[in-house]
Amino acid sequence: MITAHPTPSPFDRKLAQTLLAACTFVYCDTDDDGFIPGCLLLEAGPARPVVWRSVRKGVLDTAVACLIRRANANIIAFRGTESSVLDWLKNFKTVLTPYRIGSRLQPGAVHLGFLEELQQIWEPLLEQVKSLDRTLPLYVTGHSQGGATAVLCTAALVAEGIPVAATYTFATPRSGDPTFATSLAQQNIHRVEFACDIVPHVPRELPTAVRNLISRQLSSQGLLGKMLDRVSGQDTLSRQLLQLLAKSEYATYRPIGRLTWIDDSGTWHTELAENDEQRLSASRLLQIVTAGRRLADHHRIASYEAMFQKT
Repeated sequence: MITAHPTPSPFDRKLAQTLLAACTFVYCDTDDDGFIPGCLLLEAGPARPVVWRSVRKGVLDTAVACLIRRANANIIAFRGTESSVLDWLKNFKTVLTPYRIGSRLQPGAVHLGFLEELQQIWEPLLEQVKSLDRTLPLYVTGHSQGGATAVLCTAALVAEGIPVAATYTFATPRSGDPTFATSLAQQNIHRVEFACDIVPHVPRELPTAVRNLISRQLSSQGLLGKMLDRVSGQDTLSRQLLQLLAKSEYATYRPIGRLTWIDDSGTWHTELAENDEQRLSASRLLQIVTAGRRLADHHRIASYEAMFQKT
């Protein structure tokens, strides 16, 4: 179903910073995006943002996105969790389900929880996007859980014949199986990951020996368990994140998009080739297992913002 093949677009750090600002904005409970024009690439826009929020049984749900309209571009930004990473990991609906959005069945299978997020706001979002000026580039972005939803949205928009100039995700968990990932291989999707942020590594399958090592280290007698016990306020969150890596049922999830990784020193590794990413995988996982409280710190959107401030 996904057929649009946009002109290949290399990673653009200025554009990435602009879209990260849009991710920050969607966490704010406001429709005043006045601070965004000062962020690099966006010109003054014709109207205030459109905000979509899902409501279940009269209560605001977790699905929130906004459309930021500018004179030179349009941006759809998806919100991640507003509370701790632990809140949404506790409710991780990791069952892979056929990707059906509206009346269209897309290639592959996707994360049930992220699909439900998109489904809750899809109809008003699609209606609004169809009215946009197609001569302007449309960008899709999101941080954390919002990044995973942004990837699903990109696939759905393209299937509707709506071109997406580029999708940038930050700190994003994996959202689909190999068939779904392959269907998006020709799209301009860039994923940005920082140092010891564990979230982009889940859900995933690890060798049994590695899972067992993590489990042993998390025990009360293990070095990592003892270290986490000494980190006030972070032990529960860090344990829960690491326990996801120790699970065995996530074999078919794949990362989506070309990776730009920022290491602990602030060095940027842009658009890593697949073999380079694979070579880095073991060392990155080792850093995660020994990261302690940085597991949570490196996931926060403020940590990503700080990396853009470094030269």
